[in-house]
Amino acid sequence: MLVSIPLAFSVLGEERLGVYGVVQTLMWFMNLWLAGSVFLATLVVNVLERCREGYQEIHVGKALGAAQNVVAAGLLFFGVHHWPTVTFLLLAIYGVQVMAMTVNATHLVWHRPKLLPRWSKMETGLAQRMIGDGLALFVAGSMAPILQREGTKWMLGQMDRPAAVGRHT
Repeated sequence: MLVSIPLAFSVLGEERLGVYGVVQTLMWFMNLWLAGSVFLATLVVNVLERCREGYQEIHVGKALGAAQNVVAAGLLFFGVHHWPTVTFLLLAIYGVQVMAMTVNATHLVWHRPKLLPRWSKMETGLAQRMIGDGLALFVAGSMAPILQREGTKWMLGQMDRPAAVGRHT
């Protein structure tokens, strides 16, 4: 929130923002932070859900998923009339999902405490290689569609005149 207020004024300008504009901009930034935190929480807890599948205990995750669907549907049914905002929808749908995934991960770690990471047993050399390989894969996966799209435009420009690129893309 401390970053959102100056950013809103610097991007949109103080004279263009009234009180309503400031509130609307702050809600937009709050929804952005909320969506980002839900995404990060899902990313972290998702690893333990894959562990549950590896132990072939999927029935626990499915039961929590069913309970999550019932709770989210109830929240949406009763809450939309009282709080018709994007923030409420994010919390009602994805917040309940993250809570169910967290309960699932906590239940798994409770019964299998060896799954908790131990910093003393971490191999730093292996971790550095894995991080490097992961970043390389991320960059390659991110760059491939761009290179494919721009490479096609470049080849069209070489085979025909540059104006043909606009006609084909």
